[in-house]
Amino acid sequence: MNKIIGIVSSQSLGGTFLDWSLHFLSGQTQYYHAMLKQWIPLSNDPVNRSNAHGHKKNHPCGYQYAKETIDLFKQSQPALYSYYAGLITPDLIAADLDINVKSLVDHQWEEIVTAQTKNFQAQWQYCCENSNAVIFISLPTHAWLYKFFNRNLDRMLFENRPASSQDEIWQQFDEVFFANSKKIWDHNQLTEIWDRRERMALCWRPFDLRYTQIDQVDFSKSHFKIDSTDLWHNGVDVVKEMMSFCGLEISPSRFQSWQDVYRNWQLIQKPIVDFVYNHRDIIDAIITNKDYALPDLTFEQEVVIQHCLIYQHNLNLKTWQLRKFPTNAQDLHTLLEPNIHPITNGYQ
Repeated sequence: MNKIIGIVSSQSLGGTFLDWSLHFLSGQTQYYHAMLKQWIPLSNDPVNRSNAHGHKKNHPCGYQYAKETIDLFKQSQPALYSYYAGLITPDLIAADLDINVKSLVDHQWEEIVTAQTKNFQAQWQYCCENSNAVIFISLPTHAWLYKFFNRNLDRMLFENRPASSQDEIWQQFDEVFFANSKKIWDHNQLTEIWDRRERMALCWRPFDLRYTQIDQVDFSKSHFKIDSTDLWHNGVDVVKEMMSFCGLEISPSRFQSWQDVYRNWQLIQKPIVDFVYNHRDIIDAIITNKDYALPDLTFEQEVVIQHCLIYQHNLNLKTWQLRKFPTNAQDLHTLLEPNIHPITNGYQ
């Protein structure tokens, strides 16, 4: 008898690592890849520099692809099968709605999100009714900023191809949602890294919670729910419970090596997770002139800091020729000035 296990999440929250863990801890040496339609070797360590995507999971995004994957498993020889079902991408929804993403307006984006939500709910229903066990990974609202730092390069947001880098994903996002802003700033030759940082701080909405409704599926269905923060900090116990829920025994000979992989995966999450937890303290330290050591901030994290100063405190930074933020909050405090940009209060 075949055993089909589904992992479902509308965001990139460790589903690839969990999918690999199901097979590795249960003693598998290979797994069936639906798209390739063949059995392929299971990696002993899928973790790379940014995620666990050394494991080529079955990753159907959207109701139709999830249904096709599950139906294929149901017709296959008895074995352990798994999939990691994600949110249908906006370009596919836009094509169905005859929306041109190169000239997207606000109400069209709302239409896309509404259709994504309905598709995700239908996908969840089918997964629950046609799998032996289903796992749902969620992101609590207090850690919602984590979604802003996407590490998934599997696919561009509006194109069916892998991304070459995180920067390419941001560039496309910029072109789709903030084309007018970019055109104006480019016309005024405001193209240096400090200009781009400020423009992004004005345009981006890292705390936008409008799309949390995508996770509002029918949780009365039998499932194992994983809070992503528990996976970050207490993954050993979480995965033990997950394996038990799925009716899978953990191979004792593999458990220690799995824990080593998990610790490496944790280290990858740490810089992002620490910033999610500490960004309010960083902002407070900048404003109040505290002696506060800053981490090695990424460009996106610098954007979030400047965004918070502008939108939450009506302050800005004198960043001309500042290619990289300094290493102490007091150095940024000396650069504070009143914000002169017009802003809106929505979705700060």
